[in-house]
Amino acid sequence: MSLDFPSVKLNLFTKLEYYLILKKLDKNFQNHLNNFVEIKKDNKKADSQPTWEIEKKILYWAYHGHRHLGTPLNKKKVTEEKIRKATKLNKDQQKGELRLVDYALQNLETKGYFKKITIDRKQYPDNPEIGKTGYVITPQGLAMGELIFELCFFAQDKDYNEKFAKTKILKYKKFIKTIYDLQLFSIRSFYLAGFFYLNLLILKEVGLIDDLKFWIKDQVLGYLGGSARLIIEVFIVIILLIPFLSFFLSVIFKNICWFLGLIKSILGRVKEKLNNPSPKL
Repeated sequence: MSLDFPSVKLNLFTKLEYYLILKKLDKNFQNHLNNFVEIKKDNKKADSQPTWEIEKKILYWAYHGHRHLGTPLNKKKVTEEKIRKATKLNKDQQKGELRLVDYALQNLETKGYFKKITIDRKQYPDNPEIGKTGYVITPQGLAMGELIFELCFFAQDKDYNEKFAKTKILKYKKFIKTIYDLQLFSIRSFYLAGFFYLNLLILKEVGLIDDLKFWIKDQVLGYLGGSARLIIEVFIVIILLIPFLSFFLSVIFKNICWFLGLIKSILGRVKEKLNNPSPKL
């Protein structure tokens, strides 16, 4: 009998890719929201309202609260009281978010985070929405939902409340965001260091490396004075260490978050036990 152990892979690059996409979508949403408000102030009809914040809430819930991932979602399902409360979707018919759920699901399909299907009796015999359109989350949608769940929390936002809907939105946890920014910075630094090293190799191959050394010694060191060599050496060491330091700092911070989450989970279970003691035999 053989045992199949789960494969272990480094998904750092994948998460950073989704993080960059998330930041870009957030920036685009803010631009669209500002543009929509400006049009509204001019008493002109806006072509469309931005729905990315609603999409984020659906992805957040789909990762954290959707127990049967194969079950299709639609507006009726998302607007159920239990899901609405979990996603903090505002139900105001005039200025709420629930009225835009259909558009949000369509946009999620366009982004590749949900797949549009027709609810079939054979595949979903107990579903009351037979023959209607539904949306099933994709692996890409789960990955984005996982990132949003890890990176964001619900909080009030005065600007969003005034411009769009009075409800809580998903905001970045600053500490977690710093971890991702450090990891992103370290990867970019590695790329820059590799590019710099490649240029040195090219200069060496074409016979210009000696000219570069002479120019540095004659021009740069001569201009900076006697302590210039030490200053440059320290500067180079710092440049080379920055990618490693930023990456290790991000790893340390992430482990601190994991440890604090573990303590919070243990304390929650202890509190639950104290509040609900087991009956005595």
